Amino acid sequence: MPSAMTLKGLLCIAAFGFCLAPLNVNAQGYPSRSITVVVPFPAGGPSDVVARIVTDHTAGRLATR
Repeated sequence: MPSAMTLKGLLCIAAFGFCLAPLNVNAQGYPSRSITVVVPFPAGGPSDVVARIVTDHTAGRLATR
């Protein structure tokens, strides 16, 4: 009969293996659909300009992945 220490070690190794199992799953491409950005200020203002610059940069980054 295995000792309690050996059984505990085997249990820890099994738990660690189960934690790593989901890492092998292939995820779907992100984003799978378009992202909508809502700017709650009028068009043409500074917030709108910054939002357009940020979304253009983000779209370029997401397209290359």
